[in-house]
Amino acid sequence: MALSFNSAENYDYSFSKLITEELSRAVLTQEDTFSANREQLIEKKTIIRRTKNDIHQRKIDEIKSRMSAEEARNLTLLSEKGASSWLSCLPLQSLNFTLNRQEWYDAISARYNLPLVGQTLPQNCACGEENTIDHLISCKLGGFVCFRHNNVRDFIGHELDKVCVDTKIEPHL
Repeated sequence: MALSFNSAENYDYSFSKLITEELSRAVLTQEDTFSANREQLIEKKTIIRRTKNDIHQRKIDEIKSRMSAEEARNLTLLSEKGASSWLSCLPLQSLNFTLNRQEWYDAISARYNLPLVGQTLPQNCACGEENTIDHLISCKLGGFVCFRHNNVRDFIGHELDKVCVDTKIEPHL
């Protein structure tokens, strides 16, 4: 079962026609009772879902083709499942889900690959590379790798301390 469209704007109409095909036939023939074929309905819904996903993917690919490689990569990262979860979660202090103003600006800058606001970072990293958000996140010498590691270490240590007797956090190297 293939769907064809005269233009990109009328695919919703074509989907509606496809899904209501049996019902329309029953109304036109003035049938007293109507029972839809469940398997055919599920198959049609699957076809519509796949077609919509294909149309959506083609639009994304067209937009990405007009972007630089870095912008296309950022769009891919921002489109991943869960990438926006932190923007809509409740700022619960008990779970450490709160951000101060500088942390909020830093998070938005990292999300949209913007320069860090209000930061006096050196032009170059300790390793010699330019200090960009991407570099700071991945550089093992002067970046945030150790900072992220230490946050995870401290969180796990704190949680284990609640249930274990003598929890020790690894020392700084």
